[in-house]
Amino acid sequence: MRKALADSPAALHWAVLGTILIRLWQPAAALGAHGRAASLHPSSPETQLTLAAAAGIAGDGRMAARAFRRGLALAPSIALAHNQFGHLSAMVGRIDLALTHLARAVALDDFDAMAWTALADHLLGQLAFSQTERCLRRAIAASPASIHALLPFANLLRDLGEPAEALRWFDRIVAIDADERSTRHSLLLMLYHPDLSPEARFARHRAYALTHFPSLPRPPARPAAGRRRHIGYLSAGFFDHPTAAVTTRLLECHDRSAFEVTLFAHVGKPDAMSLRLQRTVDRWVDVDGMPPAAIAETIRAAGIDILVLLAGRYDPVAWPVAALRPAPVQVAFHDTATSGMAAIDHLVTDAVLSPRHGRERSTERLLRLPSLPLHELPAYAPPAGPLPALAAGHVTFGSLNAASKLNDKVLRLWGRVMATVPSARLIIRAPALASPRLAARVMARLAEAGVDGTRVTLVSAYTDSRQNLLQSYDRIDIGLDTFPYAGGMTTFEAMCQGVPVVTLAGDSMVGRWGATLAVHAGHPELVAETEEAYVEIARRLAADPERLARLRARLRGDFLASPLGDARLKARHLERAYRRMCR
Repeated sequence: MRKALADSPAALHWAVLGTILIRLWQPAAALGAHGRAASLHPSSPETQLTLAAAAGIAGDGRMAARAFRRGLALAPSIALAHNQFGHLSAMVGRIDLALTHLARAVALDDFDAMAWTALADHLLGQLAFSQTERCLRRAIAASPASIHALLPFANLLRDLGEPAEALRWFDRIVAIDADERSTRHSLLLMLYHPDLSPEARFARHRAYALTHFPSLPRPPARPAAGRRRHIGYLSAGFFDHPTAAVTTRLLECHDRSAFEVTLFAHVGKPDAMSLRLQRTVDRWVDVDGMPPAAIAETIRAAGIDILVLLAGRYDPVAWPVAALRPAPVQVAFHDTATSGMAAIDHLVTDAVLSPRHGRERSTERLLRLPSLPLHELPAYAPPAGPLPALAAGHVTFGSLNAASKLNDKVLRLWGRVMATVPSARLIIRAPALASPRLAARVMARLAEAGVDGTRVTLVSAYTDSRQNLLQSYDRIDIGLDTFPYAGGMTTFEAMCQGVPVVTLAGDSMVGRWGATLAVHAGHPELVAETEEAYVEIARRLAADPERLARLRARLRGDFLASPLGDARLKARHLERAYRRMCR
């Protein structure tokens, strides 16, 4: 900068001042200073590009775009400028421009790991999996210790159904930088790994908690006499999101004469569901963008008796907040395993998800409700169609689960099912099947069981319409669940469309979600305890089209008439538990 502006001392003065003001986090003043530098030396690409960066920091996207274009016109071969303009283009929704300029950035500087990583991120959004992998491998080659490149690569492997390989990369990440975020990502990955024992999973969770969170004393409980108990719910999912889908009706059914309810929401873009939730509770507290310590202090100041962490492992701030002990009682709800943390007192579950004398361990005290899942029929759910086998002349198995759950053991078991029913067809739908690597692996594992490729249909088409997605079940007679990470919302939606789902009850909460849905809907016959039983249940269903037709007609009603659809009953069960916790 100094060399470029040597012939304009005044412009240099303003540019240096702007840089100092950015470091002092005075974006408006910094923008003014850089604007002055650019006006004094408009032919300098450096002044235009620093103005663009300052405008981006100050939130003036239009000015940033204009300055970037002027700077790039003056010096089209500055890789960093293309990189920054690519980021700005993505922020305003111009993914086409982002891809163009990020590709130009890496062409100019093949060792720019951040540009390769950014390009990979936007290519992944276009479902260009092979190109995404190539970019991430190039980023890692350019900067082998870059967490920013290693983490998305490990997540990509997970999303392609390769948990063992992904875990090896996560272990490499943690060896380089064992920060809380990276380690928490590896804990989530373990739920997809079919070969980790319950003891190994627990040990990793416990090590995470002991490494990253100090042990703090429990704050004293407030006297409860003569007042409502104050329940706080913390979540990043208080919008059109699965967390809200399974908790909104519950919150609406809370006994407001006995419980005061506050939602602590860190939601970037509130929507109609957010508004519905705001109208449901006593208070909505926006904590979006606040660091964990500030969120914890906000919760503490609100006088919360019980803090409920909704789907905490999927929330970047829930566990760090809980570690600071802002409430006397802290509860994990709609989570899928232990946190390993002494600061979380209870984990809400049920007897199917967490059978007594099971192998899965937890630091939290298990609070077994009569049943845990709660679902209401989505407004987008189309009517259940007729049994496809009646018109097709053969049974079709299917799965709409995420590709991250399609590990080799799942695919081999599905191959055994198909071999047992030689006339059957199989439909697997997941956007990641656009990856040639994943599609080839799926077909190879099925071929090992003797399944001809003509019997298998892979659907990678992406749709943001849940109604269109559910119409896929018009072609499926029997659903096949995944393991060790079973379907949750996917299984519920399948059964609401009249499709029975064969599920394998595993040794973990996350592996028994399909089982608790089937059992509490009145269909325990769909639950297998062994792989052999899984194959036999599928075979018997396929051999009995009349039974399949009856299930098609009644499954939705069975679900909605069961405890799975009774929000008022679930609220009473949970409130009873809250009262016990406050004693």
